[in-house]
Amino acid sequence: MALVNKKEYRILDKKRFYLLWFFRILLLLLIALELTSDRSTFQFFYMIVFLLSFAPSIIRRTLSISLPLPFELLYILSLFTTVLGEKIFSGLLVQFILGIFFGIFGFLLMYILYYNSRIQTSPILITAFSFSFSVATGAIWTVFIFLLQTIAKIKFDTISKNYAPIGLLFTIIGAGVVSTAEYLYLTYGEGRILQNLLKAFMKKNPDLFIETEVKPKDIVKQIEQGESEQLEFKSSLRTNLHTKKPDKKIELSVLKTITAFLNTDGGTLLIGVADDGKVIGIDHDGFSNNDKFYQHYTNLIQNHIGNQYLPIIKSRLIQMDEEKTILKVNCMKSHKPVFLNMNDDDYFFVRIGPASVKLSDKKLLEYVKKKF
Repeated sequence: MALVNKKEYRILDKKRFYLLWFFRILLLLLIALELTSDRSTFQFFYMIVFLLSFAPSIIRRTLSISLPLPFELLYILSLFTTVLGEKIFSGLLVQFILGIFFGIFGFLLMYILYYNSRIQTSPILITAFSFSFSVATGAIWTVFIFLLQTIAKIKFDTISKNYAPIGLLFTIIGAGVVSTAEYLYLTYGEGRILQNLLKAFMKKNPDLFIETEVKPKDIVKQIEQGESEQLEFKSSLRTNLHTKKPDKKIELSVLKTITAFLNTDGGTLLIGVADDGKVIGIDHDGFSNNDKFYQHYTNLIQNHIGNQYLPIIKSRLIQMDEEKTILKVNCMKSHKPVFLNMNDDDYFFVRIGPASVKLSDKKLLEYVKKKF
């Protein structure tokens, strides 16, 4: 996985630091104002929200999971509306935002689990978990508000006795909105906001999106089996080894193989391995470093196949020896037809033996009807 530039990390960390502490200072000011009133229970409530603002930092330090800045912004917004909940729509806006926030959080959790397993990605299961996780968390929050009113005797002037069912309904609406967006993204690739959020999350947490350790000797054994319907070698990602220059046809050949694997029964592509099985590495592709190589590869997938297929395209760079590195691409079987977009046209490929074959017209329709 390509690494995020260290300078970019520092800039994001500064933004996060200033943003979180701006919010925390506002909360401390609210607590200070409450000290002048007789509503001592609200001091306790604001202090709880103040402590919750440290949750992203705790997650980052204990679980080594860094949340994207836009996601933390949504989290801060949900906390801030919690503080203002007694004045804004009886706190119902809080429930709606919480539904969206925890729906996205549940989506990220399931995305990690599917990416690092060999289970076929199921958009319905991912979105169902996201929805259920959000509603369950919203229910816990509703119970928390109820306990504040009944046990801690905190009286929210604008919250009625019917708050619990209505608040939960707003959480369900928020969860439904974000779950629908997630399903459309996973199924049709629609949703630039989710795509950018997921891309940022993967960049910030590359260690969460890798396979278990693969030893060079295991790759050698795999190469010895030779090319087949589920195994193919490519000498390079973009360079024509005869002309020594980048060639779009070479990139197209790589993308054809990946698309064909997805449309058939899955398979493995090894880039940096010649047709005869000799490991030649990826250096001749002319990138300044391996991160640049991987970034170019990832851009090819996103631009010509689709970012929504990343959970079933698992890729990693493998150091075969001191001088040679290859890229291993494991493709799982897709639950829907995958098209390769080149020059504004869509092409459909399948694996027939050790070859990637294009289908069109009647054959394409028959294959899709039978396979999917």
